[in-house]
Amino acid sequence: METVDDLEELDRELRSHFAALRARRDVVSAGAPLFALEHNLDDEFLEFLKGRVREAIQSGPPSGRWPLPYIVYAAEVGYRYEDEYWPSFEASTPRWLQHGDRNWIRRVFTEFADKYGGARPTGAWGRQFSIISWPITNAILPTDLQRHLARLLADYRYRLSPDLITNPDELGLRLAGNAATTSARFRVFAQNTSLLGLVAASLLLGDESESPLLERKTLDRIVIDLSAEEESRRWLKAARDTALRLQLRGLTTSSPTSRSVGLGGGRRSVTAARVELPTLVLVRTPEGWAIQFEPPDLSPLFDRYSDLQEAVALSRPRIAGAPIRPPLARGKLLYLGLTVSIETWPEPGTTPIQLEGTDEKFNAILADECRSPFDTHCLFRLTDDPVATQVRGRQIRAGQHYVLVMREHPPDLPLWAREVSIACNGVLGFELDIPGRLQPDDLESAAHLGLGVVSELSLRPTGIEPVEWDGAGTAEWLVGEDPIIAIESTREAVRCLLIVDESDSTQLPWPPPSKEPLYARLTNLSLGEHELQVALIPPGRDSRPVSGQLRFSIREPRVRTSSGSYREALMLLSAPAAPTLEDLWEGRAALDVLGPREVPVAVTATLEGHRREALVSKRVGVRRLPIENDAWQSTFSSSFRQLPDVQSKYDLASSCLIRVSDPEIGMAEMRFDRSFVPLRWGMGRKHDQTFLRLHDNTGNDATVVEFFSFDDPDTSTNVALSPESICTNDAGGLFVARNADEVAATILPANIRTFEDFQRLGQRLPRITHRPKSPESLVHWCEQARLWMSAETRGDPIVEKTRNDVVRALSISIAAVVGGQKWSETEYALERGAPLPSFDLVATSSRDSRRLCAALSDLCHELAGRSMAERAAAFAALLAIESLRGIGRPAQGIRLRREGRGQLVIYGTPGARLSTGGVLAGSGLLDQTWFAEFALRVASAPATVLQWAGEDAMHAIQLLVDAPVVLRAARYAVLYLARTGQNLEPTVPYGGWPWE
Repeated sequence: METVDDLEELDRELRSHFAALRARRDVVSAGAPLFALEHNLDDEFLEFLKGRVREAIQSGPPSGRWPLPYIVYAAEVGYRYEDEYWPSFEASTPRWLQHGDRNWIRRVFTEFADKYGGARPTGAWGRQFSIISWPITNAILPTDLQRHLARLLADYRYRLSPDLITNPDELGLRLAGNAATTSARFRVFAQNTSLLGLVAASLLLGDESESPLLERKTLDRIVIDLSAEEESRRWLKAARDTALRLQLRGLTTSSPTSRSVGLGGGRRSVTAARVELPTLVLVRTPEGWAIQFEPPDLSPLFDRYSDLQEAVALSRPRIAGAPIRPPLARGKLLYLGLTVSIETWPEPGTTPIQLEGTDEKFNAILADECRSPFDTHCLFRLTDDPVATQVRGRQIRAGQHYVLVMREHPPDLPLWAREVSIACNGVLGFELDIPGRLQPDDLESAAHLGLGVVSELSLRPTGIEPVEWDGAGTAEWLVGEDPIIAIESTREAVRCLLIVDESDSTQLPWPPPSKEPLYARLTNLSLGEHELQVALIPPGRDSRPVSGQLRFSIREPRVRTSSGSYREALMLLSAPAAPTLEDLWEGRAALDVLGPREVPVAVTATLEGHRREALVSKRVGVRRLPIENDAWQSTFSSSFRQLPDVQSKYDLASSCLIRVSDPEIGMAEMRFDRSFVPLRWGMGRKHDQTFLRLHDNTGNDATVVEFFSFDDPDTSTNVALSPESICTNDAGGLFVARNADEVAATILPANIRTFEDFQRLGQRLPRITHRPKSPESLVHWCEQARLWMSAETRGDPIVEKTRNDVVRALSISIAAVVGGQKWSETEYALERGAPLPSFDLVATSSRDSRRLCAALSDLCHELAGRSMAERAAAFAALLAIESLRGIGRPAQGIRLRREGRGQLVIYGTPGARLSTGGVLAGSGLLDQTWFAEFALRVASAPATVLQWAGEDAMHAIQLLVDAPVVLRAARYAVLYLARTGQNLEPTVPYGGWPWE
C-alpha cells in the first residue's frame, strides 16, 4: 500500500510540474515540445521514484491511474540505455517480462504528448521503432549519442549563423544532412530532425542565455555528461565559442598602413556557400607531365540537399576522363585531398563527377553545382616543386614559368614556348618561359594562346597567408580570416575603385609612386567563392584605365578525422564511408591502409562493449604499407575474426576499433559501430549448444520467425520463440525474422560434437524442391538465394561454406530446369567432381555450334583478367552471334530494348507470340550489355539479380526461359572461371564472380 501511495503522490507532483512547464514554454516558444526527462527531480528523489516503480512492477502490471512516474522511469532508461532498449529496461526492472506490457508504454507516452505537448517521434525512426522511439525521444539525447553530436557540431561550426541557431528546425535538417559518416545509431536518431535541431540549438546557446527550448537543469545535466569525456568537451567548447562570436560586423579600417580600407559587410551567411571549384594539378613524372584531378569538398551541398551525403557515402564516384579500372571505392569523395589521374581529356563543360547506381537527381545536383575545370586551355604555374598548380584566370606574369595544356596545336608558337609531353589523351602541352620584360609582340602571342598578362597592376595577398595562392589571380583563405590585399602599379593614377562580388564598392585616392602599396582588408565574407575587381582611374580624360581582378574562396578548415586524410602520412580508407560492425564482420566493408611504401605498421583490433571498454583485443600483426583490401580481409579473418575467444565476444560487442600505428608516422584508427535496427539476431552458447536470441525493437507482436534447414533450404517451417526470444536447432540452418518490411536473417551453425558430425557437413548437395520450367520458379529460387546470401555468418568459415553450398544448389536448379535434360545431368555430374565438358554442349543446333563454341572458348580464356563490366560487354558480343532462335512461336530474332526511364520491352516479328501468351509488336535491337550482365548474374550469383534488375527482372527471366542457350553459355563461362581461376573468394558461391 505504501508503494501505491508513493506513486500516487509522485504522479500528482509531476502533473503539477509538467503543467507549469507547458505554460512557461508556451510563453517563450508556443508549441515547442517538452520532454519527460525535464522532470527536474534531484538525484535522491529520482532514485526514490525508480525504486517505487520497480517495486510496483514486481507486484503486478503498471497502473494507468498514475502513469507519470512510469513515463519518467522509461525516459531515464532511454537516457542511459546501452546497445538496445528492451534488454536494458528488462535488466533494470525485475519481473517486467511477467507483468509488463510494451504497448502500454506507448499508450501512456501518447497520452503524455496529447495532454502536455510532449515530444513525439517522427520520420522513419518513429515508424520503425514504434514503441521505444517514445521513451528515447523523451530522453532527449541518450548518453551514447552525445559524443557524436558534439563532434558533428564542431565539424559544422563554421557554417553556423545567428539565424540558423535560432531556427532549430532548419538547424536539424542541416545537421542531419551532414550525419552520414556518424554511427548507425546516431543516424537513426538524426532522422528526427526537429529533435536534433532543438537539442543542438540548446547546446550552442550555452550558459550565456536561458534556453527557451530546454529546462536549465536538464540542459546542464546533458552538458555535464557530455563533458565527462575530454574530447567531447573540447568539441562542444569549440562549437559554443564559434556560436557566441557570431554577431553583425561592420566595415573595419585597421590594416598594415594608414592607406588601407576595409570592404565587405553584413552577417555571415550559410545560404551563399557554394562548392569549391575542382582542382587540376600537373605532376612531373619520368614520362612527362601527368594530370591529376582533386575533387572539391562537397560538404556545402549537404546543407541544401539533405540526402546527398548518404548518396555520396554509398555510391561509387566516376571522374570524367579517369580510367574506369580500378573503380573508385564507394564513399571515397568524403575523404578530402583525394587525387585521381586523368587519362583522357574530357570535352569542355563535362560534368566532372558522377555517382554510379544512385538516383539521377543526385547526379543532376552535381552537374549543377560542380563546375568543370576542363577547358580548351588550362594554365599551370611552375615552381621548384614537382607539382604545378592551376592558374584559373589564365594570367601570366613576366619572368615566370608555366605549362599550358591545350586541345589543339596553335598555328604559331612564340620563341619562349616549347612543346612538352603530357600523359593524357586529347591534349597537348607547352612549357612557357616568360621573358622578364614583355614586348608588344609577346603580348600579342600571349593573347593568341588565350592568355592574359599581369603587368601594369599587381594584386597579391599579404598579412594573413592564404591556404592556397597560384601566384597569379586565385587564392583561398579559411573562414574567420580577413584577407588583406596589396595593390601595386607602375601607372600613374588618381583614384582606385574596388568592387567585391559586384556589390560592395568604394573609391580611394591612389598613393604617390614613392609610397607603399594600397592595402585592402576584406571582411565579413561568407563561405564560398568571391571576386575582387580593381580599376585605377588615370588623370587624363582620354587615358585608358588599368584593371585587374582577384578570385578567391573562403572555406572551412579541413577537420581531421581519426582515420586520417590524404594529406597525412597514414590513412584508413573504408568503403562504404561509414561501415557498421556487421559490414566489417561479414566482409562487406573494404578497408585500405595508405602510407609510405614498405613502412611496417602495427595493426590492432579491439571488440568494445557498451562503454567502449575492451572485451577482447588482439595484435593483428605488423604489415608493410600500403595494405590493400584483399590482404586486409585475409589477415583480419585469420588473425582476429575466426579466433574462438573473439567469436565468443562478438555478440556482446557494440563496436570494433581498428588501429594502425607507427612511432615515426603516427596513428590512424576507425571505429565500426553495431547497426541499430528494429530486428537483430544475437548468438550465444550454453551447455555445449549454440542458440539464437532475437532482439525485437519493432514494438509489436507481429514478428514471424521461419526456419530453413541446410538439407531443404527452400522450404520453410514456422518457429515459436521461447519467452526469452531464444531458438535453436542442432542441425543448424537459416532463421528469418519478419515484421512488416523489416527482415533479419542469420545462419545458425550445426552443433558439431564429434568428428563424424564434422565429416557429414557438406557431404551431399542440399535438396531443392522440384519446380516447373517457368519464370515464377526462377524468381522463387533467386529470392531464396538472396535470403541465404544476406544472412549473417559472423565470419564463420564453416557457415560460409555451407551457405555457398546452398546457393550453388539453387543455381544448379535454375540452370538444370532452364538448360534441359542433358544440361541438367551435366550440372549434377560437375558437382560430383566430373570434368568440365566440351563447349559443344552449349549450342542450340549443329549449324550454330562451331561459331558459337569457338567464340565461347575465346571468351572463357579471357575472363580472368577482366572486370565485371568488361565481362558483361564481352558476353554481349557473344550473344550477337547467337540470334536467339526458338523464342516463342513462330517468332524469329526476338529482341529486348530499354525505353523511357529504363523500362525493358521484348520485341520481335510483329504478331509473334511468346510462351507466356503475349503478342509482340514492333521491332528493335537487343540491349545486349544489360541482358548479358543479367544472364551472368543469374548464372553466378542469383542472389543479386532481382534487386539489380528491378522492374525489368520478369521480362528478362522470361527471355532466359525461352532462350536456354543464353543461360547455358553463361553457366559454362561461370563454371570455367570458377574451376580455373585463382581467386576463390569464400564470400561468394562461385570464385571469381564477386558481383556487388
